Amino acid sequence: MKIFKNILEEPFKDKAHPDLAIRNNKKTKRTASKNKPTKKFAENKLVFFINSYDFPVIAFDSEGKISYFNDSYSNKFFSSNTKRSRFNQSISELPEFTETRLNDAVSKLISGTSFDMTEAAIKNQETGEISQFSIKGLSYKPNGIPDGGIIVLRDITDELARLEAGRYNQFFIRNMLEASPGPFFILSNDFLIQNVNTQAELATGEKRERLFGSQLMQYFTHEEKLMSAISKMYKSGEKQECELEIKHRNGFLSPVVLNISINYDNQGKAAGIFALALDASESRSIEEELKQYIVALRLTVRLTEERAEEIKKLNIQLSQSEAQLKELNAAKDKFFSIVAHDLKNPLSGFISFSEMLAKDIALLSKEDITDMLKEMSNSARSLFKLLENLLQWSRLQRGVMEFNPDNFNLHEITEMNIDVVRINASNKQISINNNVPQDIFTYCDVNMSNTIIRNLITNSIKFTNPGGNITIYAENFDERFIKICVKDTGVGMSQETIDKLFKIEFNLSSRGTADEIGTGLGLILCKDLVDKNGGNIWVESQPEQGSSFFFTLPINSAT
Repeated sequence: MKIFKNILEEPFKDKAHPDLAIRNNKKTKRTASKNKPTKKFAENKLVFFINSYDFPVIAFDSEGKISYFNDSYSNKFFSSNTKRSRFNQSISELPEFTETRLNDAVSKLISGTSFDMTEAAIKNQETGEISQFSIKGLSYKPNGIPDGGIIVLRDITDELARLEAGRYNQFFIRNMLEASPGPFFILSNDFLIQNVNTQAELATGEKRERLFGSQLMQYFTHEEKLMSAISKMYKSGEKQECELEIKHRNGFLSPVVLNISINYDNQGKAAGIFALALDASESRSIEEELKQYIVALRLTVRLTEERAEEIKKLNIQLSQSEAQLKELNAAKDKFFSIVAHDLKNPLSGFISFSEMLAKDIALLSKEDITDMLKEMSNSARSLFKLLENLLQWSRLQRGVMEFNPDNFNLHEITEMNIDVVRINASNKQISINNNVPQDIFTYCDVNMSNTIIRNLITNSIKFTNPGGNITIYAENFDERFIKICVKDTGVGMSQETIDKLFKIEFNLSSRGTADEIGTGLGLILCKDLVDKNGGNIWVESQPEQGSSFFFTLPINSAT
């Protein structure tokens, strides 16, 4: 924290950022021996100074390690969960400073070279959003020796979008002016010339630079007639025209019909005047063409603003796509980890028991052999279930699983799946009740529905203690969907566990109340299959109070 005190005692001299300079009070210097600021006072004062700005600021020490940063910096680039880890971290190692040339500048800053650069890309570590920043690095060098400094960042993403829109606007306006059929003037509300085309230069004999900012009236005769036409235009809001003569600097006069109309901004307010001078003999024939040019000019302004907004949206979409790609890669890696873990455990048990039987079967009792065979059978069933779920999930992800929805009796589907798992439930003295009304039909893929219901019932058996019970019921959810619930009296789960369910990036495979082995894919597969059928799935549970798994399916084909 040495940098805090040093920065307060030695000011930054920065012309580009005079508001960052910290100067000593002369009176304080004369009485330094009596009133020397304490280190704590210096630190608190710098903290107050940095936090007074709404743009991101970082302070670092002589080793390039972060001493302090304000709330604007942490809110902009990372979540509060990672805030503590930023302290004492080297600036050159910050994950948000990913651009090579920015890292080079930071390295120079640590060695004592201040810098001022623009358009550096910095990424928010929480959202993945990439923004453009103007960055100022101020090095503190008492007695010529680098001893830390400050980095100040200013978000210029919107400025760059506006600059791009401005360039786009100028390009189109210039082309439209040059394509007009006569001298064209764009005026402010007080009749000052803001833009002209080449024909206006030729007609007046004046260069563009001289025309800008001058009054339109000095280049035309009959000022009274022109002012009267402008007054009528503002009152009626309609285009006006008047016959005048345009003045050339050499004294030559050319008869023209001057067409004037109001230049409206996006809020419908008068932003100025369009004035087009046409040869008097040709003015009538091209009046309709003039209207088209005026409309095109106004459209150009609107399209320019829309393009600026599109550029900004594209930047946001690009950042979101990058974040989604990272999330997908992380999910893929986690998926392989889950599969490897869930294959390893049952295979290890199967191999261990088979080796013991092969080597020591003569020494084992009948009861020992029976127990080992049961464990091997459990491992084999677990492997089969994992591979079955894995195959279905893989086919669903690749889009090759057939989807054949039809109307089915939900009570019959439920009863059929209860029969499949009834032996497992009986082994744990768990009763299963089918309370689904016999007259409810659902429009879905029957194979997918079987997998959903069977997996949820199997999951409830796994986490319900011997003697418990499981109930399946269904009811109308709304006009389009029915709600099915698989409710058990099992061990339940915490909110933290609920938040991680149905997500591939969390491996929640755990053993059941009778030490059953899970696959880690059952609930994930259920969610994907429910989504495929157009429904939703969720769970309500509390520790030691059982769990209720809900999902919705369409009522009939009309939905």
